[in-house]
Amino acid sequence: MPSTTSSDIQDIVEFYLEDYSEKKTWTDLARTYQRFFTAEELFSKRVVDAPASEKMTFNVKVNKTENTVADSFFKPDSLNRIDLGDKGETKWHFQKTHFMVEKREPAMRSKSKTQILDYIKMQESDMYDGFFEANEDWFFTLPTYPNDGTAGDPIPLGLPYWITQSSTAAFGFNGEYPTGYTAGKAGISDSAYPQWKNGTATYASMEDSDFVSKLSECFDKCHFRAPRGGFGENTPARKYQLLSSYKPFQDYQHHLYGSNDNIGSDAGKYRGGAPGNTVGSNVFRGVDWDWVPALTEVAGDARDTNEPVYGINWDTFQVKTYDGLFMERSGPVELNMQHNTLVQWMDSAYQICCNDLRSNFVMRAATASST
Repeated sequence: MPSTTSSDIQDIVEFYLEDYSEKKTWTDLARTYQRFFTAEELFSKRVVDAPASEKMTFNVKVNKTENTVADSFFKPDSLNRIDLGDKGETKWHFQKTHFMVEKREPAMRSKSKTQILDYIKMQESDMYDGFFEANEDWFFTLPTYPNDGTAGDPIPLGLPYWITQSSTAAFGFNGEYPTGYTAGKAGISDSAYPQWKNGTATYASMEDSDFVSKLSECFDKCHFRAPRGGFGENTPARKYQLLSSYKPFQDYQHHLYGSNDNIGSDAGKYRGGAPGNTVGSNVFRGVDWDWVPALTEVAGDARDTNEPVYGINWDTFQVKTYDGLFMERSGPVELNMQHNTLVQWMDSAYQICCNDLRSNFVMRAATASST
């Protein structure tokens, strides 16, 4: 690691000024995205521990015996037994991040009243920001095949891997394996098991008379419900959310605005929620529709010019951790030959899985945007 001198650390100069009466906080101008859906939904609600092993696995039932038949008196029995299950599997993803300090820095030696803020805390905050931004990009980006460690470190299997798009206009379960992954998703073949596909459709524009009906059809036909619970089946509640890039989100607002003549005194009445936590959300059939900055940022890693509208059932998604190793901070490490320099590392090992593809869908624009 290259050496760093006190003259290289501008923070020391910036945050030890004469005016020390200012509140010891800051505003982050470096953050790229307005929201982080991995942080809000996946990392805060869907994390489960799995054993340390070569691969992340999950179980699915892919066949049915169809043993229920009509019967009559004295009719001989006919017996049938087939294999019902399969196992999805994929390589684990490992990652690390860090920040570093020098034990002789002013902020480490004392808390002087001339110190405007704890710039070490700023370093720590920046580490977490970088973690969430990198994982947000990964979640909305398709990993390049094979993503198994033979051509670079595996990265998380995000939304474009699990919920794949199709150019077929009408609704259907056409979400096949993504580009390159001919063995299927998580090693489960969608040619052998056609039910291992998500719903898809395309739209010409938001003014297309079919858009609303297609989106409604997606909701209806992706809503699979068990006739009974128990027996060990995964029967999640239905926590739906619509996520899209900004263009279809805004076009939907234009559609709502133009379809209503009772605007009244609020010209933004049909352009997102009221001020507060709901600002910036549309609603379709009672389901929140939010736009994703990562899918929208021009030239960003996750930018999708197909302008997708995802219908996600979050209860079919999990973040499985490698023996609980997730955002785990080790003790500060002292560097060799730099005995006053300490590095704080944070390690994570996880993989994302979706165990019910056909309860999710994606619509895409028939004509992609140019940027």
